Amino acid sequence: MTGSAAKPLLVDTGKGFSVKWHDRFLYSSRDPLSSVTRAVDRWNPEPDTLYLIPSPLLGYGLGEMKKRLPPGSFLLGVERFQELMALTQPHLPPDLTDEANCRIFRSENISLLCAFVESLGMDRFRRCRRVELSGGARLDPDFYQSLEEELGRRIFQHWQTRASLVRMGPLWFRNICRNFTAFTAGKPAGSLSVRGPILLCGAGESLEELLPLIKKHRDRFFLCAVDTAYPILTGAGIIPDGVFNLDGQFYNLYDFYSHGAESVYLFSDITTSPPSLRLEGMKPLFFSSHFADNDLLSRLEEASLLPDSLPPLGSVGVTSLYLCTLLGEGPYLFGGLDFSYLPGKSHARGTVFHSLFLSRNGRTCPDGDLTSLSLRRPERRLPGRLTGKLLRSDTVLEGYYRSFREIASALADRAYQLTGDYPDLGVPSLGEEGLGQLLESAGPVRVEETPSAPAGERACRFLTEEVTRLEGIVSAWESFSAGGSEGPLEEALKRCSYPALTVGFDRNGRREAFYSEAVKNTRAYLAVLQKSLAP
Repeated sequence: MTGSAAKPLLVDTGKGFSVKWHDRFLYSSRDPLSSVTRAVDRWNPEPDTLYLIPSPLLGYGLGEMKKRLPPGSFLLGVERFQELMALTQPHLPPDLTDEANCRIFRSENISLLCAFVESLGMDRFRRCRRVELSGGARLDPDFYQSLEEELGRRIFQHWQTRASLVRMGPLWFRNICRNFTAFTAGKPAGSLSVRGPILLCGAGESLEELLPLIKKHRDRFFLCAVDTAYPILTGAGIIPDGVFNLDGQFYNLYDFYSHGAESVYLFSDITTSPPSLRLEGMKPLFFSSHFADNDLLSRLEEASLLPDSLPPLGSVGVTSLYLCTLLGEGPYLFGGLDFSYLPGKSHARGTVFHSLFLSRNGRTCPDGDLTSLSLRRPERRLPGRLTGKLLRSDTVLEGYYRSFREIASALADRAYQLTGDYPDLGVPSLGEEGLGQLLESAGPVRVEETPSAPAGERACRFLTEEVTRLEGIVSAWESFSAGGSEGPLEEALKRCSYPALTVGFDRNGRREAFYSEAVKNTRAYLAVLQKSLAP
């Protein structure tokens, strides 16, 4: 019996069935179960792990893995080819898969597979591991490799976001309270409309080489910059039309030290540091990154007080690209978005970060210890677009790069990266001649602002209700501290849960410490909102 490229076949070896397709056996042709048994015996199961099983075929070994599966772990079998799934599915044990810890899918859509994993709850997974039980993965190794990398990236990004929430969450919520009056009385980012080319500048080293080109064509596109690129452009005498401002820390103000009184749109997250919103000439336009599921953002949205809501994208570069797609239909141009760096030079000359490290240099530390800092993260390598040379990156930047590329590559023929030896962003590259031709065909840029009515009375009512909720938590805590029941405190935290969301440890076993930390956050937010209510 022979298998063909058109139709896979079951082959009875005398010691169990094997599968043959494309003139190759996907299990052993003599003893199909032996190699699977050895693989399962070598398997060292870990708790809280997503196990990817490429091409599970007849399900050999999955039953044994299920019996040994630790708490919180999950077996995800993925078959890339419909022909194989049609052949093998009728032979799978009927009790093999269930919703609790094992599922098998036939799909070639990585996004849908990732969405299923996310529906299981990302908090349950700490890592993604691949276990091969058949030779089916070799039929499309790139697909299974990409799936494994994307699942791992999303799990990593989830926990990176969770860690950021614990570390930065109290500041973000405090800044939302501080900025409440500004964003409820101001305009959303979506009120601005741009017709014509939009150039987005990051702060990577390649921006240095692009400055003459940007200056030459300055009036022929809407120029946007991430906040760290702002001083590079202004230092070269180039004033951008808009700056993307996401950082909640006061240090973000350093990026605007070179700002005079020029009129610039400031696309600001509602969590951003308040002082930058008060700079002369800056025209804030607000948006909201959905950095975590929380009741404060939900209530703001229900009250129609939340400006344009964005998914959690992590990086200022990725978020800026997403916002650019909301401003207009392009064409979009990218420069200085390198997602890679030289050790000792993680940003272009002129950025505050680079300048601060150089100011620390000395005889024994000639670059201000910037090289040492840049070598601490786990290394990754990304190929440069022009030379193919492997450029240094790291785990964080690689994740941002993949997110950026996913959005950029979906823009079809409306997006271009300006020439430079940095990673392929999933769009065509343009040199000076090509850029000139594109700008000539695109015509002049037109910018329009849509009027928006301030929230007024709705904002005041929301503020009053939020203060009442927070005061309820403090009152219930004082009663609990005096020996009262914890029931009212639990109820108060259910009605207003975001002060407890950023506590970095579980309440089980440390209940009083958990409540104390949540109330500390509550008092901080309450003080800011009460000040906003004061006449």
